[in-house]
Amino acid sequence: MTDSQLRRLFGILNIFGLLLLSFIPWPSPPPIFIGLPAIILQLIAVFYKIEYVHMVWRWIRYEPVQPPSKDDKLPFISIVIPVYNESEFVKNSIKSIELSDYPKDRIELIVIDDGSTDDTWEHANKAAGSVSMCGITLRLLQHAVNMGKRKAIQSGFATALGSIIISLDSDSVVEKGALRNIVSPLMRDPSIGAVAGHLAVLNISSHSIFSFRSLLPRLLDIVFDHIGNLPRSALSAEGFVTILPGAFSAFRADAVQSHIDRLCASTFLGSPLKHGEDMELAYRILCDGWRTVYQSNAVVHTMAPETLEKALLMFSRWERTNYTFLCMGYPALTVQKTLRLWLAMRPRRVQSLEFVDKEKQEDEPFITKDGTGSIYPFINVACIWLKGPLMLLVTYTLLRCVILYPRHALWILLEISILTVWRSFMLIPDALREKDTEYVSDVGGLQIYHTSDDSPKAPEESTKEKFVFGSIILDDSESTVIARRLIRDAAIRIGQNLRWIGMKRRSGTIGSVHHPQRFDQEIELAMDRVKIMVARTSLHFS
Repeated sequence: MTDSQLRRLFGILNIFGLLLLSFIPWPSPPPIFIGLPAIILQLIAVFYKIEYVHMVWRWIRYEPVQPPSKDDKLPFISIVIPVYNESEFVKNSIKSIELSDYPKDRIELIVIDDGSTDDTWEHANKAAGSVSMCGITLRLLQHAVNMGKRKAIQSGFATALGSIIISLDSDSVVEKGALRNIVSPLMRDPSIGAVAGHLAVLNISSHSIFSFRSLLPRLLDIVFDHIGNLPRSALSAEGFVTILPGAFSAFRADAVQSHIDRLCASTFLGSPLKHGEDMELAYRILCDGWRTVYQSNAVVHTMAPETLEKALLMFSRWERTNYTFLCMGYPALTVQKTLRLWLAMRPRRVQSLEFVDKEKQEDEPFITKDGTGSIYPFINVACIWLKGPLMLLVTYTLLRCVILYPRHALWILLEISILTVWRSFMLIPDALREKDTEYVSDVGGLQIYHTSDDSPKAPEESTKEKFVFGSIILDDSESTVIARRLIRDAAIRIGQNLRWIGMKRRSGTIGSVHHPQRFDQEIELAMDRVKIMVARTSLHFS
């Protein structure tokens, strides 16, 4: 069976299992609430089941964007790796980029040591030689003291020259085709501002399968799929992915640059925010009118906690982030945005743009989506923000059953176990697809694996005359090609911004007689984006 057929089979089985369990008369303890509160809780339970069915149905229909086959279509990218006390492991992240199949002369790697107190800086410098010799532009930045991940991201993004900026955690490694795959949606659709990669756990094979240090990462790998990858695949069709994981995400430069400085200025109760930058960037980009999507074939393997204490700290950090943004009013913003998506019943259309560079006429057409008219983002966001307060009630209910009604607690445990088994079926198609991968290197005791049908190629030998550390060397012919491409990108960006403003004006969002100042601001923003493109072009040849 094909991958799409397997997804359809297991997805329908999953929906059928949920509906079947919903109609089974399970024994239940006396209710905590009666009257109107009980009715509200029952409606919320139905609401969550509707959200789950929506998610599974969209997961069935999800397909990742396929990358271009020709290297000359790929853009120049900047990869930003913030590092703090990673010691020798930072070499693994850098090595995975060196082993990728992305053209090395189109990669700018920026490593920011955020005031590490161990030997991280020495290991980063040791990795610099081999990376630069294979053609990658490498820049190492160092903070004198630890200033936090937000400041490290700001330092890297502010100096990036690529039209696409990729964030990669220092404890993560990318698969060979991940870079090519994660930029593909941004190349195909000019309305996309950011792409979330597919998270998998790296350290699942570092210990015996029967040890707890191996069991916990394997369980977390399943958790990452259930609470991260599956919902993102469902939200991707609507272009409303609400978390762009720092482990591996790609951003269109002119969609994210205006928010980098504000990232360090965010405060809560008078104190600077030190977490949640992945969620904050996603919301800011969405509020600007960009779409955010998920790319399942852009796989990154990240280190997961191997002890229960570290796992609890990770989950507590996630919950703290959710409650922080809940108190900051983000639910109201996202609900408003999702309601607009629901009401935007415009048909999708495909528009081909004539490139300035006539040599690139064989490029695939850009796909533009003006609106989706889907209610799913609203349902998903509502469930996310209700989850925090409801989790306290669920915990109290379970403890009450265990203490006062142990027999009913066993029935609840049985129901949860059956639901877990049904949902685990959704992992089978991805697991069967990953069976075609093989390990190609062992770095630091951890295997980095890539697709078996495309073995890594040795980096081309660079002569001393062609190599200058930290800069891009281009001959006349290469300069001509890149200049044409950058001019073409600038022209396309002008057209995209003007079309975007026209679309907003027609929809009444801006440009009406009631918002003349807002329309002028949007024109100014469009011209600023063009200026950024021109400045980036100048930097390439300075």
